[in-house]
Amino acid sequence: MTLNGLGHFGGITPKAQHWVGKIMKAYCAQFAPTMNTNGNGLWLPKSKGSLTFSEERQMALSISQQDLVGAAEPQPADSPETRFHLDSNPTLRALWAERERRRRQSLDNEKWLKEFDKKLAAAMGNAEELFLDGARVAVYVPDGSFKKKQFLDEQPEVAETCSEYQRVLNLEMLKKKFPEIYAKYRARTMRTKVEPVVPE
Repeated sequence: MTLNGLGHFGGITPKAQHWVGKIMKAYCAQFAPTMNTNGNGLWLPKSKGSLTFSEERQMALSISQQDLVGAAEPQPADSPETRFHLDSNPTLRALWAERERRRRQSLDNEKWLKEFDKKLAAAMGNAEELFLDGARVAVYVPDGSFKKKQFLDEQPEVAETCSEYQRVLNLEMLKKKFPEIYAKYRARTMRTKVEPVVPE
């Protein structure tokens, strides 16, 4: 389906066409609509695949321009009131540059701290407390997590000894070797059509 050619009907903009397309796709994913003959603008379901281009266009046009404006994402107005240029204020321009330098320095400091902590941890070995001039300044203790991948790579035999295995039923094998037994235990559910089927 396409909404080409709707631009000159009711002032529908390309952005509005985009949202009409999304509405149409979501609606038609469940069932194809058709116009009600009572003239009240309602839409009733009919068989899939019977939606024509003219009906699609009329459905789009039945949505008011206000509805389309409300559904669309707000777009920034292209006006001077919505923009602030740092170039117009030398003081703020200089402060912005300082801000970005400090932010860059902060990121560099964070990276340096992480690298230093790795070196410090390696030097501490099994020690858990860090002292400076006789005072404790930090602790290096377990945080509750476990380096599982490293453990499995370095201690495969211990990992095998401390592993438990659960028996898993292979349904594909059961289906292939014992199809009648497999069929006997298959669960079923009642599935009905989207539209209620009411007998006359």
